Amino acid sequence: MTAAEERAEKTREGWERKGLQAAPEMIAAVCKRDDLLASGAREVLIELGPAALPSLARASAEERCDLGGVIADIVCASGKGEADLSAMLRDKNAHIVRTALYLLAHIGSERQVSRCQRAAPVVKRVTPELRPLLRGRTGRELQDVLWAAEGGGTDAVSLVPDVMPLLDQDEVTGNFAAAMLGAVGTGAQSAVPALRARLRRGGRGTQSSVSALGGIGPAARPALLDFAPLLERALPQLCSTVPRYSEADALTQAIARATSAIGGTEAEPLVPHMVTAFHKMRACGLIAGTYESWLEWFAALGTHGRAAEPALLAIVEDADERVDVRRRALAVLDVIGSPLGSWWSLRAIRKALDRKRDIFEGRGGMPPMQILPPPPRTPPEFALCREEAGLPPLPEPPELAVKPEAKDRDAGWATGQCLRRRLCGPDESAYRKTMANCCANAGATPPWFCTAFSLQRSDNQ
Repeated sequence: MTAAEERAEKTREGWERKGLQAAPEMIAAVCKRDDLLASGAREVLIELGPAALPSLARASAEERCDLGGVIADIVCASGKGEADLSAMLRDKNAHIVRTALYLLAHIGSERQVSRCQRAAPVVKRVTPELRPLLRGRTGRELQDVLWAAEGGGTDAVSLVPDVMPLLDQDEVTGNFAAAMLGAVGTGAQSAVPALRARLRRGGRGTQSSVSALGGIGPAARPALLDFAPLLERALPQLCSTVPRYSEADALTQAIARATSAIGGTEAEPLVPHMVTAFHKMRACGLIAGTYESWLEWFAALGTHGRAAEPALLAIVEDADERVDVRRRALAVLDVIGSPLGSWWSLRAIRKALDRKRDIFEGRGGMPPMQILPPPPRTPPEFALCREEAGLPPLPEPPELAVKPEAKDRDAGWATGQCLRRRLCGPDESAYRKTMANCCANAGATPPWFCTAFSLQRSDNQ
């Protein structure tokens, strides 16, 4: 520990002894953003809990002092602070009000990931107090209020009548208003006609309107009629700015997500267009690492998503696809219904996927992010892959007994991860296909088992 760290630790111990009496000193340390003192001051203030809120609220009048995060942490940890937040929203100091708005927005985002559930009663009681702030404000000030109201989620339902007219303000404010209405959910169904009208006007507010209608859910089903022409116009423009998303790419994904959330029979005509978009965006690599989201959207449609069956079946039967994606596509087929003629092939693939899980996760699985020693020259996945295919172990050649170099270990590890992601069974044919695929991408120094001798060797010898 350095001398500076020792001084900071002694200062913190002093603050802990003094308690609330040291609040001004701790707040000053947070405001100065001294890394060593600020972190300790934040921790002690949070430990003091709601008792520290009045001091923090007063200090937030200083524009240079960002105390919103500390206050939010206290409210989230204690589930208290309603009176303090209400007073901050009514304060005449603009920066105090802005801090309170940030708090509500931040707490709302934390609630979505289940990190701030204890603050739910506070948010429910305070959110309606945003109504006066929605009147007589414009620009950034109004957008901050809408952002805070969005953080209130379903608790902001009483604000819907006040927010609906704001859809017709400037484009940015309208987008904030749409996001707030979508966060309210079903309770904002009275805004569906206004959102549809905004959708038909076009412009840069189209995507936010689509997302808002998706947030409202089944109550927004009439809007699905408006989605179809938007999707048809967007399809020819997909993948035009790869690797970046174009407006057409983003809008198409927003429509697919919203359609899955709204669902119903009315969604069925949109599914073929969604499948076309999925194929195109997947082929151009735009959704290469995230297209599992599309599988979730098809699943959410249930039996109304049956037009996606061929696309899902192609993923399940694709030997080069990752096993986790094939499993998910198979699960989606179970939800929306499998093609009648594919029952037997799906049964065989299901058994192969189950065997893969039993072998690799039952005995060869590694917890994610675990710190491990350097990998060996021959990764364990190679032996597991052969077992999955019903083949006997293949020992390392004697000449490889010397300690492997780093490049050999790296090549073996990368190939092992490839074997983990693909089916090696149920037979030798599948094994050889997977080995050929993984070894083809092993680089300039492939592991020993990727040599032609290993791939072509008869396993009966």
